[in-house]
Amino acid sequence: MSMVNNRSLYLTYAEWLKYPSNFTPAIQSFFDKDATINIVHPLNKLNGSKAYIEYLDKERESSFELG
Repeated sequence: MSMVNNRSLYLTYAEWLKYPSNFTPAIQSFFDKDATINIVHPLNKLNGSKAYIEYLDKERESSFELG
């Protein structure tokens, strides 16, 4: 596994997150399906973009009544 040194990938992802909507496409395009994603407590570590969507993004959508 290697890190990508291209800021444009992150900037595109960050731009998508500026507007309330379905963030699933942005998450899937930025995080690999097998990525280990370290987040704050109580989630701490999520394995893959699917876990990010199921545990974090769905909660955010629910909080903002987006989903």
